[in-house]
Amino acid sequence: MAAVLPNTSGNTPAGGLNAAFAAICTALVLAAGAQPAIAAQRCQLEYWVATDGSDAATGDKTHPFRSLARARDEVRADDRRTQC
Repeated sequence: MAAVLPNTSGNTPAGGLNAAFAAICTALVLAAGAQPAIAAQRCQLEYWVATDGSDAATGDKTHPFRSLARARDEVRADDRRTQC
């Protein structure tokens, strides 16, 4: 729902104030929406497990862990987990 403000100044073209208001509202909404996305990227944890992996690996997609227990231990030890 768009907010419509009356044009009360004599020197502003009709709709000019409304366009400025809409632009400001759009910028605020976009800025507010960006914050959760940034936080989600910072807080995302991703570990991979595969039957041919190794528990000595890093747990990423190309070097998966072998066991769920090793992935669990890595999640518990990751400091990013408590920042979200």
